[in-house]
Amino acid sequence: MAAKKQKSFMTSFLNRIERVGNKLPDPFILFISLAGIVILLSWIISWFDVTFTQPGDGQEVAIKSLVSEEGLEYILTSMLDNFVGFAPLGIV
Repeated sequence: MAAKKQKSFMTSFLNRIERVGNKLPDPFILFISLAGIVILLSWIISWFDVTFTQPGDGQEVAIKSLVSEEGLEYILTSMLDNFVGFAPLGIV
């Protein structure tokens, strides 16, 4: 009886996960949406002159907007290096 209850709990749990997963949009749309959110957040955060300290060398770095001319140039020139250097992408 206990094994049947546990099995039904696990089955219903996995069914809920599957239902939520089926409602997600296409991975390409998710990627583009999240990239857009990052670009907008960098633009908004740059208005407040937010800085952080890099853990490795202790250097203080300011958040730069990706919407500026310099930011758009950075996006376009580093795009290939980002994808080539992303280790999990090599598996795919």
